[in-house]
Amino acid sequence: MTIDERLEALTQSLELLASIVAENQKRQTLAEERQARFEERYERAEAALQERFMLLAELLRSHDARLDKLEGR
Repeated sequence: MTIDERLEALTQSLELLASIVAENQKRQTLAEERQARFEERYERAEAALQERFMLLAELLRSHDARLDKLEGR
């Protein structure tokens, strides 16, 4: 194998490696964007659930108070 052939093979290997690195960077960026969107949706869902639990707790307290009045407490 001549030096020119070796240089050509090395050049091709480096070009392939560079394209692999670029593709991995794109995938990493997409994964980070997906993760950020997931975290936003999770936080919104968590807040909505917390609000619903608070409403449910208030409803239960209201029912307890009404039962207490009916029972004469």
